[in-house]
Amino acid sequence: LCAVQVLSYRDFSVNFSEVDAYYEQYTETLEGKVSEEKLQYLIRIQEEWLEAENEAARSAQKAQSGEVSESYAAYMQEQAQVSDVEQTAYEMALEQYNYLIEQKEAGKDVQYISETGYRALFDDESADVADAVKMMFVILFGPCTVISCEKKSQMQMIISACKSGRRRVNRRKVLAAMLYVLAAWALSFLPRIILVSRESELAHLTWTAVSLEWFPNLPDWIPVWGALLLLQIVRIGGGLIAAGFVLLLSSRIEQPAVTIVITAIVLLLPALTWNLGMTGQWGILTLVSGHILL
Repeated sequence: LCAVQVLSYRDFSVNFSEVDAYYEQYTETLEGKVSEEKLQYLIRIQEEWLEAENEAARSAQKAQSGEVSESYAAYMQEQAQVSDVEQTAYEMALEQYNYLIEQKEAGKDVQYISETGYRALFDDESADVADAVKMMFVILFGPCTVISCEKKSQMQMIISACKSGRRRVNRRKVLAAMLYVLAAWALSFLPRIILVSRESELAHLTWTAVSLEWFPNLPDWIPVWGALLLLQIVRIGGGLIAAGFVLLLSSRIEQPAVTIVITAIVLLLPALTWNLGMTGQWGILTLVSGHILL
């Protein structure tokens, strides 16, 4: 897995677009507490664009009647043009502000936070699924043969013969599985989190998480860093459930190959059907990818 992650992320970079640049210009004015003045700022921009269009249309009419020159009318038409990039950035900012107004009206404490870095982290569903699959592959080929191999080699008889042997060994197996899951999570998810945070600022980690559109149902006492932590806990929890299933199945089936096949179907089938476009995320995948929360 370490080698796979090195190959996967050696050329990783966050691609910022012109839309992001325009969006950040709006953020400079809108950032912070929600207020009527900031909403009016967005409304004024729309009104100015509309007025520019109307003025360009009037100039075109005057050019036809000879009141103004064709070059002046063309200049006014050019000034009234709003690029698709700028329009998209404006719509993003307006949509985000309307979301914040709704949350504020619902009694929640919210702030306008630049979402550029968070979009790079939360909006790439395919990357989340890929990292989840990596984690489940590690879990699949790790604990799955532990108990079944004991049965096959008759080691279980020796363990059972010892006083408190089975109970003590099982406790250590569970502990080892937990540490194994933590290692699998760290190798699968941390590289992208670290790289994104290095290349793109995750702004205002102490502000309320509900201010971000990915966490509309969280209470407003949870900060952004708390939501990030909760997301990782959900992923680790999904990994622990997967590992528990693997250990349980391994204790019932003596053949490691059969255990691997069954657990592969249960753990990886949701990712396969999602990748083929047959379903959305379902089953254990929603937990390990974290999209049950997002």
